[in-house]
Amino acid sequence: MFLLPASEHFAPLRSFQIRPLTFYMAIAAFGIAPGLANLPTALISAAQAETVTNGGEHVGTEHVGTLWLEHPWARETSPNAQVGGAFLKITNKGESPDRLVSVVTPVAERAEIHVTKTEDGVVSMRALPEGIALPPGDTVELKPGSLHLMLTGLHEPLKAGDHFKATLTFEKAGTAEITFLVEALGGKAAPPAEHHHDH
Repeated sequence: MFLLPASEHFAPLRSFQIRPLTFYMAIAAFGIAPGLANLPTALISAAQAETVTNGGEHVGTEHVGTLWLEHPWARETSPNAQVGGAFLKITNKGESPDRLVSVVTPVAERAEIHVTKTEDGVVSMRALPEGIALPPGDTVELKPGSLHLMLTGLHEPLKAGDHFKATLTFEKAGTAEITFLVEALGGKAAPPAEHHHDH
């Protein structure tokens, strides 16, 4: 059985390997199971918004510099969970590369950029201290089973319908404060992404 260590012991953990079934059972318990729910509205400081409608839901598309940030959301967690996951799409509409280098949020002791990778039937997860490269003209999607923002040491469970803020820092575009909507487990899945990363 895979058990995530308590938050005070989790800091040294940067890479581990577990079997796929156990892994997905674990991340489901932590609120980062595969599947997206209704798309939330993003609020970004010093950014301009373009609002569209999707099935009656208003979806915010925000941009800071040449980066467009879409559909920030997080999966609800179990009552005793110490770990959660947050996701979004980032499109670089500029002509120069950029990079997501860090994230902070008041709902957790620590937020890190992580990636999950499956090789030879074994799933591994690790932190990306170098951040996520954002090539010009490309869209990178943070999603379950791939790139994601790992929230460790949650101060309270993430409940469906709640919102929380996080500040993302980019190498060139600077900082953007966005609001993530917590979605219920088993919510409606979002369209599949074209961009693939090794998480």
